Amino acid sequence: MYLVVLFAPLISFILSFLFGRYVGKNGVIIFSILGMLFSFLGSIYIYYEVCLIGSVCLLNLYKWADLGMINIEITFYFDIIVSIMLLMVSFISLLVHIYSIEYMSYDPCFNRFLAYLSLFTFFMFILVSSDNFIQMFFGWEGVV
Repeated sequence: MYLVVLFAPLISFILSFLFGRYVGKNGVIIFSILGMLFSFLGSIYIYYEVCLIGSVCLLNLYKWADLGMINIEITFYFDIIVSIMLLMVSFISLLVHIYSIEYMSYDPCFNRFLAYLSLFTFFMFILVSSDNFIQMFFGWEGVV
């Protein structure tokens, strides 16, 4: 469930970017809004589980580099601050997606804009939930 929250905007980006030409404007809107809605509802669940129940989660996906005494791992850490930030970022990003549908409706690159907005949200999630500075750097570079 935790990874669905993080990777739903990335899946939305991939679907919108690759198939946006075929599904049209309404299909890209559906991909983007559903991706953000899954992330928002999942972040509500994460907030409930972490803040109200009190179970902190550490997801260690894989070891990226093993350089003797230095181990670089791809790890996501979910504590109280991360769960509140995920809830806030996903809610605001959902509202921005909804607002952008009407605001950017006459733009000729509308599909690309919504796809990149979903990618931006994915990098914000990486920035918020990363456990080490190298992974946080990738989130920061995606945002900037």
